[in-house]
Amino acid sequence: MGATLVVVIFPVRGQVYWPLVQRLFPASREDDPDWRSNLVGQFSRENGIRYVDLTPPLREAGARGLPVYFRADRWHLTPLGNRLAASAVLTYLRAEGLLPHDAAR
Repeated sequence: MGATLVVVIFPVRGQVYWPLVQRLFPASREDDPDWRSNLVGQFSRENGIRYVDLTPPLREAGARGLPVYFRADRWHLTPLGNRLAASAVLTYLRAEGLLPHDAAR
């Protein structure tokens, strides 16, 4: 039994709350906060590397005003953010059949 590499693309706080920033500062619409994530995703696709991008589920929660990141820092997730990230990774692993049968419950 071998292992399968799955890259997890983890956004910073500014990416997650980007829709709110755009509403407050319309001039920022030309910026692309996802360029790093997009680059990793593109590289992964081109090289046959599996990946899951946490930006969409975290951004969706952020758009609903949920506290995904701690206020004082841009890197660390709140308990809610960690649950959302874990759920997204688990959903991906299940969908791709990457979990042993007994762990997929």
